[in-house]
Amino acid sequence: MHTYPVPTLRYLTRNLLCLLLVPLLLLAGCSKSETNIALGTLERDRITFSATAAEIITSQPVAEGSHVQVGTLLVQLDTVLQSASVDRLLADIAQQQANLDKLRSGARPEEIAAAAARADTAAVVLRETENDLNRIRTLVAQKVSAQAEMDTAETRRDSNAARLRDAQAQLQLLRAGSRTEDIAQAEAQIRATTAMLSAEQQKLANLSITATRAGTLDSLPWQVGERVNTGQQVAILLADGPPYVRVYIP
Repeated sequence: MHTYPVPTLRYLTRNLLCLLLVPLLLLAGCSKSETNIALGTLERDRITFSATAAEIITSQPVAEGSHVQVGTLLVQLDTVLQSASVDRLLADIAQQQANLDKLRSGARPEEIAAAAARADTAAVVLRETENDLNRIRTLVAQKVSAQAEMDTAETRRDSNAARLRDAQAQLQLLRAGSRTEDIAQAEAQIRATTAMLSAEQQKLANLSITATRAGTLDSLPWQVGERVNTGQQVAILLADGPPYVRVYIP
């Protein structure tokens, strides 16, 4: 155990207080000098482009760091499947339009003539079967033919009469033309398919990712040949224009 005289103890206490006050003064000075400082970053508008479908990247015609204009192709996704969907709908519309034109035009004269000939033939066959039935009735009345033979002749006559009515109805339909309801239905079908085509064509166009503003291509996160999922970022663009400062205020 050490003992110090009173003057020495006072000296040590004074020095210790000085050592403790120096850091406090330094901290106070620093905090006072930093009250007028604000931290921030210098930035530009950052535009990100995402994949609209889960497809393979087939082309990246612009290199990173290049300056691009509005409409410049940045990333091209595979269009094989989407092009096939568009072609199928185009074929459907062509088929539906041909059907609508047929409904509007009605039957051709040749078709009406053929239907009239079938009706005439059916009428001739019916007259023959009616003559046969009358002959067999006479023979049955004279007890020369059996009742069963007359029943068979009546059945044949009824069948030929039904064929004649059907042929006449077909002829009447051809002469009357298409119903307005059928034409309206065909038109509505074309409109529905055309709307689907517009949607599929837009999906096809979205596979070509183009710049929406002039600027510098900052990043291409993926490489040609890689498959990306829907919504993944495939290009990042720093737009032209004066930069701005983002300041963080305590």
